[in-house]
Amino acid sequence: MTDSVRWRLRPDLLWETVHTASGLMHVVKDPVAGRFFHFDPREFAILRLLDEERTPGDMLAAVRQSRPDEFFSTEALLRFLAEARRSGLLLLRGGRSVAEVDGAPRSRRFWSALSWKLPLFNPAGLIAALRPLCAALLSPLAIALWMIALLSAVGLMITRFDDVAARWPAAEAWSTPSMAVTIVVVLLACKIVHELAHALVADRFGVRVQECGVMLFYFMPCFYCDVSDAWLLRSARKRILISAAGMLAELGLAAVAAWLWWFSHPGPIQSICLAVMATCSINTLLINGNPLLRFDGYFVLVDLLGLPNLASRGAAWWNAAWERAVYAIPRDVGTDRENLALATYGAASFAYRLIVLAGMLWAIHAILDARGAGALSAVLAMVVAAGLVQGGARFALRPLRDSLLRRTVRPSRTAATMVVLAGLFSLAAFIPLPQSVQADFVVEPASSQSVFIQTPGILRSLLPAGTAVKTGEIIAVLEDFETTRRLAELESRKVVAERRLESARVRRTVEEQAGREIPALVESLAAIEERLLLARRTARELQVASPCDGILLPPPNSPRTPSRRQDTTYWRGTPFDAENLGCTLRQGTCLAIVSSSRAISATACVSQRKIELVRSAQNVRLAIDGMAGDARTGIVEEISPAPIEELPRELVATRRTPTMPSPDRSSATPLEPMYRVRIRLDDPSLRTAIGSLGTARITCDRASIAARTLSLLAETFRIDL
Repeated sequence: MTDSVRWRLRPDLLWETVHTASGLMHVVKDPVAGRFFHFDPREFAILRLLDEERTPGDMLAAVRQSRPDEFFSTEALLRFLAEARRSGLLLLRGGRSVAEVDGAPRSRRFWSALSWKLPLFNPAGLIAALRPLCAALLSPLAIALWMIALLSAVGLMITRFDDVAARWPAAEAWSTPSMAVTIVVVLLACKIVHELAHALVADRFGVRVQECGVMLFYFMPCFYCDVSDAWLLRSARKRILISAAGMLAELGLAAVAAWLWWFSHPGPIQSICLAVMATCSINTLLINGNPLLRFDGYFVLVDLLGLPNLASRGAAWWNAAWERAVYAIPRDVGTDRENLALATYGAASFAYRLIVLAGMLWAIHAILDARGAGALSAVLAMVVAAGLVQGGARFALRPLRDSLLRRTVRPSRTAATMVVLAGLFSLAAFIPLPQSVQADFVVEPASSQSVFIQTPGILRSLLPAGTAVKTGEIIAVLEDFETTRRLAELESRKVVAERRLESARVRRTVEEQAGREIPALVESLAAIEERLLLARRTARELQVASPCDGILLPPPNSPRTPSRRQDTTYWRGTPFDAENLGCTLRQGTCLAIVSSSRAISATACVSQRKIELVRSAQNVRLAIDGMAGDARTGIVEEISPAPIEELPRELVATRRTPTMPSPDRSSATPLEPMYRVRIRLDDPSLRTAIGSLGTARITCDRASIAARTLSLLAETFRIDL
């Protein structure tokens, strides 16, 4: 840069002086790119000096003359002017028009993969129609009702926490297709309310809402209203209210939905209320209301602190530290309390963004992988990772791309630093790290026989679980009215037939006809006795006996859903549950399990993509659903040599493991090839958990990040030569 270069401030820029907690700030709006810039009085005074007549040397002299008590170096001035030029705020003397400014259309040309916007319409007519509603919602009565609803909902969750937890759906219920569709629809609707709240409050304070459209909000298309002109308001209180309006609206929706959910019966309305309550509260706490992300909570925080450039200043500290450490550029990296606070915020914000992004990718992967489309989530993750790497490379290599900074770079220092970084990266990429395979499992006895109902009936008695039984010992007694009636009828008919036969034999000496009836009577009696024998056998089956010596254990839980709760055939849980005494057990129902040994095992189903990592004798940690305390441990004992044809019925009934589609949803064929892994359990207390489900984490051999990446690529892509 030479003294022959003369810049001027773009004439179409708009600016306003606003009040912040730290003093006056000047907000500059770029009407072409729709961007806002915050400058302190000294920086803004420098911009106002740009008139195409002054050279950088003249400007530096003018700045030093107007502020003799402040030191402002030539390098700092040139960096500031270069940054303003890159932001599209300056034009060279005789430069292009505003419509052709390099930086102006750039935000429209290059869309971010995670946060693009598509303007759709001017919301002036919509806002005018909703103004009466806004006036009513912002009245003192409406605000008081909002506070009552919110505080009472919070009080409900705290005081009735145990009841709320008991009614809260299990994790599997959230992943069902119907609930997933409900959550998506509710999220879209709530975002519309959220954005309209911003727009209506902004309109009430005289801010013009520029546009409305669709934006990508962490992979989810959502409605948005552009209220960025709120930065031009002088009052910090009004800016805070506009920023917080969306969160306050969502909290109000969550409070109302919480009460409706509490008083509603199971059904679509309860599911919708649950989705609204969960979506609005979690979205506000973790996303919109979190100041570590550049959403509503961030803008509320910067107005409260009076630091409109909080995020950029935090990033600038790390940028300066990087350039000083790697390129030996003489940057001023402050270590006072304020600068360390900015650095801490910048690091925390970057880390939290990565956590949220990783959480979103994990949720997408869990949904797609459960339906056999895990490759799509892997491709999406690689695209996002490529974008992050590209952004990181642009940040790291900025001094080499900037002609002004490139002259201050020390090549020897840069080369040495790059060698050290490459070594650290290689070390991190090739160090073996722990890895594990996660799979659903069901607890089973290692050696057992199941006892099934042969004749349906009403359960009248059943030995307690854990009872030691012998072969042939009666373990349960059923009652069936039809069987009892038929047995009594056949016994009565046998008595009658025997008497008729005896009478015919007595009368045959005097009556020839009686002698001729005897063969028919004998045949009728034989038929009755045969039917009576079958009836007695059926009656004996109502007394269920143990097939072997062992310990009596409950069967897997019944997943039946009743059509009518008054129906005696309805029951859930196991026949050993006290409330199920007197229920009707149908033919083929598993009444109990007789374990012939005290060993307990777990059967896990591992996908074909992960089975190569599983080996015998590997340690396993098991978390059993509904059992408190530490996770149980086990050891891999056996791996099936080929994929299984059918999943355990417990996993099918609860839909924990995806199966092939079928009209009645009763298919037990896994959606992707699965292998059976038998895990030996040494905890004797798990004998009462037979049939319970859970999640197993198998500790596998260590593998480096590079090896895992290659494995993922091999799973995702196939190259046939």
